[in-house]
Amino acid sequence: MEDLIETPARLLAKVRFRQIRCFVDVSRQGSFMAASGVLGLTQLAVPRSIRELETTLGVTLCDRSQRDAVLTAQARKLFDAAEAALLLTESCTPRSAQTPRTSSCASAHCPTSAA
Repeated sequence: MEDLIETPARLLAKVRFRQIRCFVDVSRQGSFMAASGVLGLTQLAVPRSIRELETTLGVTLCDRSQRDAVLTAQARKLFDAAEAALLLTESCTPRSAQTPRTSSCASAHCPTSAA
């Protein structure tokens, strides 16, 4: 996981955008329920995305023994890279092509236009 924290592009190449979006919003909101409301997803979809992300990365990101989503130490390390990856992806996608909180980016690289 350490190499994924080094660069947002590596993170984007390994995981799905929706997983990053869910992780960042769960981190910001502090709960799966609040994040699902912000994202406009069902309350089951958000923890499912987090579980998929945990499986892909091979780490536990949230302590589920409590009512709120409490981030593990590894999740706190991952947050900055995930947030940067999210911002990078959103800056590459024209606002008109994004749907509220469910936009997707197929590549970790921004398209360039030839002048």
